[in-house]
Amino acid sequence: MFSTTDLAWIVPASLAFVGLVFATGRWYSSVNSDRANFKEFMDEVRQDVKEILARLPPTPVTGSSPLQLTDFGERMSEWLDAPEWAKGVAVTVELPDQAEPFQLDEIARRYVHEQVHEAAIALIAKCAYEFGTEHGAVREVLRVVLRDELLKRADEAA
Repeated sequence: MFSTTDLAWIVPASLAFVGLVFATGRWYSSVNSDRANFKEFMDEVRQDVKEILARLPPTPVTGSSPLQLTDFGERMSEWLDAPEWAKGVAVTVELPDQAEPFQLDEIARRYVHEQVHEAAIALIAKCAYEFGTEHGAVREVLRVVLRDELLKRADEAA
């Protein structure tokens, strides 16, 4: 059936094929093991990131444009009675003709950081203490609320 010369190349080819199948199986097993290890690693990383984020202080203002209050910022605004404060301040602020929203935002930022009177500074400090945040975060809440009130005033004037 097979001659000796035929067997001389069939046997090594068969052994090579069996070795290739065995190596492929080991490689496949290794890849699956690596995938499982990587999945476990990613789950650990995801859990660590969640833990880190949970330890970060909440932010009262979103970083998107235009700035808006988060739920935390809304609670601070309510505690400060910021809408009523902003209504009182907005009528005292001189607005440029045809003011753009970004200009009103800058006016609100400057007012909150430069022109807030002593009683408001004490209230800012108390709010920062009550909510476990920085004075700057409280000022940013006031900025957003004042900006929104200035936008309403500018729309009414137009």
